[in-house]
Amino acid sequence: MIYNFHIIREKLRVAEKLSKYSPMQMVKYLSHIRGVYVDGKWTHAEMTKKQTGLMAEIGWDIT
Repeated sequence: MIYNFHIIREKLRVAEKLSKYSPMQMVKYLSHIRGVYVDGKWTHAEMTKKQTGLMAEIGWDIT
């Protein structure tokens, strides 16, 4: 868990969003993204506009 926390912090720092979001806030916002297993592949289910916006702000693509 600590390793992943540092990855999130670094992503926020690089995107210059560390002053806007803490790594723990990102974990909280993004922890509600659900994965589904369809036709032998994992993919994400629906994402809210807020989750999609946060991912775009920090440059993450989880597709």
